[in-house]
Amino acid sequence: MNDDEDNNGNTALASAVVTAPPAVAEEARYCVTTLPSGRLAQVLKRGTGRHLVLAERMAPKGSTLGSAPWQLALIAVKCRVGGQDLTYEDVLDLADTDILHLMAHSLGNGTSDANTLLSSASTGASAGQN
Repeated sequence: MNDDEDNNGNTALASAVVTAPPAVAEEARYCVTTLPSGRLAQVLKRGTGRHLVLAERMAPKGSTLGSAPWQLALIAVKCRVGGQDLTYEDVLDLADTDILHLMAHSLGNGTSDANTLLSSASTGASAGQN
């Protein structure tokens, strides 16, 4: 028996649990997207009920599930911009196109719906400029 084998002949590698380094595991939890403003954002791929409850607590009193203030709070809970966590106030200061992009991602719809939201927002804005 050599030094890498146990009494059953198993190698250390076969019996050890192999995990990804923490930085790799953290990256796998987020998708990276470029906001319309050009800034990079990370969006948590899979949230939990805890994220929903945290967003509800963060949103202004009286906000209902799915309302715009609640969605802004969910962005603050699930997203990072420029590598920094966001507060509710940070989200309020983002450009509207960035917010719409993050809304689509944080609700799990991905970039195609983000582009749809952005194009309908710009269509609505140009229609109101007549």
